[in-house]
Amino acid sequence: MRLRISQPALSKRIQDLEASLGVRLFERSKGRVVLTTEGKAFAREAKVLLDGFDAAVRDLRRAAADAPELLTIGANEQAMRSAGLTGALRAFRDAHPEIGVTLSLMGSASQLSALKAGQVDAAILYIAEDDPAWAHSREIRQDDPFVIALPDNHALAGAATLRIADLAGEDLIWPSGDSSPALHADLDRAWRAAGVEPHVAVEILSAEAALNAVSAGLGIAVVRASNAGREPPGVVLRPIADLDIRSTLRLAWPPTPSRALGLFRDFLDGWGA
Repeated sequence: MRLRISQPALSKRIQDLEASLGVRLFERSKGRVVLTTEGKAFAREAKVLLDGFDAAVRDLRRAAADAPELLTIGANEQAMRSAGLTGALRAFRDAHPEIGVTLSLMGSASQLSALKAGQVDAAILYIAEDDPAWAHSREIRQDDPFVIALPDNHALAGAATLRIADLAGEDLIWPSGDSSPALHADLDRAWRAAGVEPHVAVEILSAEAALNAVSAGLGIAVVRASNAGREPPGVVLRPIADLDIRSTLRLAWPPTPSRALGLFRDFLDGWGA
């Protein structure tokens, strides 16, 4: 067996090994080098370890070859209520059974961090088209306007449609500025454009939490219309005629997308989502 190392270098490595172990591994006499008793024992144990390492490498490579390609997506809870998106995801899995899809629910800020860290292949969230933090994105078409959730005994509950001016002075339950900064800013901008100073009483992380806060009497909440049917008893949803939010549901990805993400983007184009 050729070791592809010079004799002096080999001798030095053996001496260093013996020094670290505190035992002599070889007997050297008259040009002959033979293993000591300790050396033979060490060689047996080393062979077991090396054989085990080689087997582990073979198993790992075999598992990697057999494992399906994975598409990891970070998404916020509200985005996953889009019928168009969930339908596209199901159809993509049917069209590409060789690709596993993993979804992790997280807020917008966490999605951006995960995307930059390479922990997810893509993010699905509500952002403005020109948001500089998300340079690579495409819109996912959907029809899910904002509505106002309020107690059914509220003075405005009997109106078929409301305007932002009708909500002046109300305690508002809004998306958190930390977890959903774009939406928070859009709502603030819309209220001020209507000449209303927003009074944010509670910031929440999810639509479910917002609806529960309305039920608890903490204020009125802006949520997506797709939450209809999920409101607690005593809570009603009403349209807001003049609420025009710039943030849309978008698929965002890093500068160098994975192959699985490329297939998903192409699929969305063909799907019409």
